[in-house]
Amino acid sequence: MRRFNFRLDTVRALREQREEQAKEALARELAMKQREEAHAAAAASRLANAHTNATSSSRGASDAKNLIAHQQYIERVERERHIAEAELVLRERVVDERRDGLADAAMKREVLERMRERKQRAHDKEVAAAEERLRDDVALGARARRGIGGGQ
Repeated sequence: MRRFNFRLDTVRALREQREEQAKEALARELAMKQREEAHAAAAASRLANAHTNATSSSRGASDAKNLIAHQQYIERVERERHIAEAELVLRERVVDERRDGLADAAMKREVLERMRERKQRAHDKEVAAAEERLRDDVALGARARRGIGGGQ
């Protein structure tokens, strides 16, 4: 009997490769998101420290130049925090897109895997049936030879 041959094996292999690429892309985006989270947390921490320093320095005698410089620093740190949070939101969207891409690639591969398994089972049944017919033919032939040879 012929060997099992799934005609779409090359397509299945390509889909497997696309799924692996999607996994790698998701992993890269997750690492970048983690860096963005750390960047946003650091910016928030700098802002909190700047506000803490502003309240503690306002209690002491400060000149106007120091107050203006400190206010400018707080404003700059607030902008940095805002930018970091916006970048984090964007990165989260990209991560979601990569997750969706991975889910789509996995689904497409699984469709072909299930099709291959169905074809494999059908082929195995066909082979088993052919082997059963062959055994039956051999048994009938042996029985016929015994019947012919036994009656003489």
